Amino acid sequence: MSGECWRLSATAALVARGVVAPQRANRRAAPTLLGAACGTLGAMSRARARRAHITDLIGDPRRIRRAAHLPVVLVMIAGAWGCSKAQTRSVDGDATTSTGSAPASAEPAPEAAAGSSPVVKPPDYATFDDDALAELYKEVADALDRGALTKTQREQLSAVGAHADDPHLRANAWLALGSLAQDEGRLEEAVERFQSVVKLLPGEPAGHAVLAMALAAREQYDEAISAQETLVELDPDDLQAWLIWGELEVKAGHTEKAAKVYAGYEMRRKGLLDGLTLQKEGAYRLRPEDRVNCAMALAAAPDNGTAMGLLYALSSDPAPSVRESIVRAMGIQRFVGYLKPLEHHLSVETETRVKVATLEAIGEIRADPVETRPASAPVAGSASAPEPGGAAEGAPVGD
Repeated sequence: MSGECWRLSATAALVARGVVAPQRANRRAAPTLLGAACGTLGAMSRARARRAHITDLIGDPRRIRRAAHLPVVLVMIAGAWGCSKAQTRSVDGDATTSTGSAPASAEPAPEAAAGSSPVVKPPDYATFDDDALAELYKEVADALDRGALTKTQREQLSAVGAHADDPHLRANAWLALGSLAQDEGRLEEAVERFQSVVKLLPGEPAGHAVLAMALAAREQYDEAISAQETLVELDPDDLQAWLIWGELEVKAGHTEKAAKVYAGYEMRRKGLLDGLTLQKEGAYRLRPEDRVNCAMALAAAPDNGTAMGLLYALSSDPAPSVRESIVRAMGIQRFVGYLKPLEHHLSVETETRVKVATLEAIGEIRADPVETRPASAPVAGSASAPEPGGAAEGAPVGD
């Protein structure tokens, strides 16, 4: 497969990163009330800054397919690599290799002393081209998805970050290394890795997202705010990013700025609801694919107005793709109050794909329901305010 072109494509950037499918990735990030110091940063960021961004931003390595006509699917970053090193043909003309590929056969190991184990020469990763490094990354990512990495696998991941020509492949390796460092409490190293990603690909929102969370974990709130603000500028429909930005401002003591950020969140949320539902003379203002994006972005807005808008759109939108996205958003939010409407919708829905999504959403809610009772927003610094990482007691969508 050496010499073939590889391409990465973003396939699941449908909603605020860290909340996006797989739905269970945000299992512990229960929705919270909109308000200062209401737990958004604590609850949402743990999934986002520790394990969630491994599956949601870098992607599920099991979805990678190594074939010339198929894309290499990673959720985090879009880009392309490959075909960067010249091909050479053997003297016999029956085998084609890349000058930078992993050697087809390693040099014979030095003769071992009698009775001792043979000496294994470690591979020279500097000679690997991007195809070989991509395969190496896939193998390590598979192992990372299963659990901890061995010392050799960590070295291999570092080799991908050090020797890959394509910036997207290199950035994904750095993201994984940064995540490992953060999981193991080496926050300074994690920040350095994520800063490298941002420097390499400044236009990719995901790098700024994980950098902000790592900086916040070090209580470097001003620097975290800068990264989070850049994330919102790059992806203004990321409602979770707005909420985290607002809470960072609260934690930094910038209460007036926090109020402005939360107001910006509310304006964006309302705009997404309008985009999902507004019609003119019986015709929707936005195309179905745009309404799909609106519905999925609203998954990060756990409030009564959003819930009512989603329920209305589910009952009225003629496009199956939009209805499917709406029920998936409901499955992400997991409100108990959605159960009866979804069960009713299942009985009247005619499209198989929407029925499947509805069953999945119902399953998500039943597996990990979010009990919802009306409650007032907590006051920052008050005894009733939840601890960072805790959900507000009554996210508003009642039975």
